[in-house]
Amino acid sequence: MKRQPTKTEQRQERIVILSAGVDTATTGVVLLAAVSTASLSLLGESLRLAFLVALQLYAVFVLRSLHRGRFSRFDYGIGKLEQTVWIALAVSLLFGSFWMVDRIFQVASGLREPAGPLGLAIAALANAVSLLICDVGRRVMRQHLPTAGPPVFEAHLKLRDTMFLGSVGLQCTMTAAALVRDAELALAFDILGAAFLTILMFGRGLLVLARSLPDLLDAPAPEDKQWRIAQIARSLLPPGEAVDIRTRRNGAAVEVEIAVAGTACRTAGDLCRCATDIENALCAEGFDADVGVILSRFEGTRAARPVHEQ
Repeated sequence: MKRQPTKTEQRQERIVILSAGVDTATTGVVLLAAVSTASLSLLGESLRLAFLVALQLYAVFVLRSLHRGRFSRFDYGIGKLEQTVWIALAVSLLFGSFWMVDRIFQVASGLREPAGPLGLAIAALANAVSLLICDVGRRVMRQHLPTAGPPVFEAHLKLRDTMFLGSVGLQCTMTAAALVRDAELALAFDILGAAFLTILMFGRGLLVLARSLPDLLDAPAPEDKQWRIAQIARSLLPPGEAVDIRTRRNGAAVEVEIAVAGTACRTAGDLCRCATDIENALCAEGFDADVGVILSRFEGTRAARPVHEQ
């Protein structure tokens, strides 16, 4: 059901939108500085910032939609949308890392002109300003983002923390490249910083892809969780009532569909009560579970949901 956001929610939206605008402007300035100075390290940092901006814009979309109740009609939430967005971002990171490898090779082999002393100094200064803005945004977002929300918020905060630490390490190599007088040593520091960022982007892309792709393809829950879910569900149903129990991952949550014979659970009310009892029992065991119960002869139709969701 659609609703109007509260004043607190509107304040949260303004903070996130403002942060997204600042990040977008910062990314544009850093990218411009990277192109004009030919700094490999700053070029890699601009790609990482572009990834953060993309996630920030998606967080704005999710936050505004949540505050207006636009996702309430989705029985299973927006897990598929989130996984699709994560996969798109992961692929972008992987392509960005491959492109950075090509740029590093061209500069190292002399096919491209490396950054000069002035360019390296400007790049170090630009990254220092970006680092300061990233730290301020990280603190503001951690203070004002909702503590309980979609996984994108937690992932966003973790990503900001990781990027801040990476930017601190990058600032060391960029400062060293700007201060040393030997041109070859300066180039080595610049390549070292770019290689560091490339490894971070490649690793992050692989990690996000490995976590998101199985969920998008409806991978079942791990075997130990499947066994425990089946054990709890069968203990709450009469013997032989559970015909089939299927699970699929949805981020950190597990979606469970139970087909019953219909011997004891005959009516819609019976099915809803079964779903409620099983979901409550799974939650008591620490599962973030979404349970649906359906008669086995009607598999493929809409499953009965717990009473509190009706």
